[in-house]
Amino acid sequence: MPILFIHGITVRRKRFDGLLGEVEKGFAAASTTAYQPVKPCYWGDLGRSESYTGATIPGFAAGARELESEVPADSAVGLLTALLEAPLAELAGLRDAEDFGEDAAGFLPVPEGVEQRNQRFDEAEVAFSSRVASLAPSVSGPYPPLDHERVGAIVHAIFGEAKRADRVLDIDDLCPPVARAITAWLYQETVAGDLLAGGFRWNQAVDLVETALREDDQLGGERGMFKELAKGLASESLTFAFRAGLRNRIMPGLSLFLGDVLAWFRNRTQILERVDAAVRDAGNDGPLAIIGHSLGGVIAFEYCMGAGRDVEFLGTVGSQVGLFAELGALHQGTEQVTGEQLNSPARVGAWLNIYDPDDTLSFLAAPMFALVNDIILDTGAPFPAAHSEYWNLPETYRKLSAGWAQ
Repeated sequence: MPILFIHGITVRRKRFDGLLGEVEKGFAAASTTAYQPVKPCYWGDLGRSESYTGATIPGFAAGARELESEVPADSAVGLLTALLEAPLAELAGLRDAEDFGEDAAGFLPVPEGVEQRNQRFDEAEVAFSSRVASLAPSVSGPYPPLDHERVGAIVHAIFGEAKRADRVLDIDDLCPPVARAITAWLYQETVAGDLLAGGFRWNQAVDLVETALREDDQLGGERGMFKELAKGLASESLTFAFRAGLRNRIMPGLSLFLGDVLAWFRNRTQILERVDAAVRDAGNDGPLAIIGHSLGGVIAFEYCMGAGRDVEFLGTVGSQVGLFAELGALHQGTEQVTGEQLNSPARVGAWLNIYDPDDTLSFLAAPMFALVNDIILDTGAPFPAAHSEYWNLPETYRKLSAGWAQ
């Protein structure tokens, strides 16, 4: 069955070509029947202006910024989001009250247990850095991988902060926050300011760092440490990180989303004509699956509402179809069926909507539409990495393939 793939926000030609290749490989691996290549539908050149810089966002280029709310100490998602802005925030919150460390003021001696713990970090640093650097290209996606020197500098800074941790924390306690700090810093430097970075392999980066820690005789971390919150986590450090950077990360990304949404409304006819041309290229006879990511899910839905042919399967991933319906912003008219639910596209056989609650740009569809199945998928990544991480996960392709096989 031909599969038509419609990309989402901020994707332009170079990134689309790479993403299409990943999607083709993902569906090929998940297919249990004869596989047919994925057909592309590209509309990025009709998206927002490329000259956008975020200059109008307070606190991004100019203006005051303030965020009063605190982050719960047990919020893993909040922690990861904060670490994307300040990778050392969690470790800084674990510092010893008397600040024993190499650069500590005064002449307080370092306790023996702390000295032994810190010596293990020193002995592991070179080999661990080399191991991470050698594997970094496998997670960088479309971005240039960090070189050995830069990875070494990152590890040195993180190990240095870990050596200042409270004396009651041993290597086992510190491996989880060290793993999170290294992963967050690798992401931050690899995407280099790309506001809605797509293609970085977040979960593979987590595995890379945890594997490197497990394989080091001096450190010896365990699998799954990434999600283990450290003892004594200080919410104050996370609050600071949020105030320092959350709006810098979230608001520009949401602005880019809004820009492509406005461009979709402006260029709706031309974009739907491209979808129709791609459908005809996929063949006018036989079953067809249409997969839309993010705003591409909205585009796929609206095409299906007016489609002149049957579509056996509609898949929306990390999409805003439900949000647009709740706002009354969908162009195609829909009739209410029961309560506040609306009719799904009449010529669609099955509709699956995949979402991650930690992806700020993904929404439920079932509260607004009849005959759609909302399927939760934990990407394991914080926003904005979560918004593109779907396509790095075999589970995404398995769920979609199972949806049209039913």
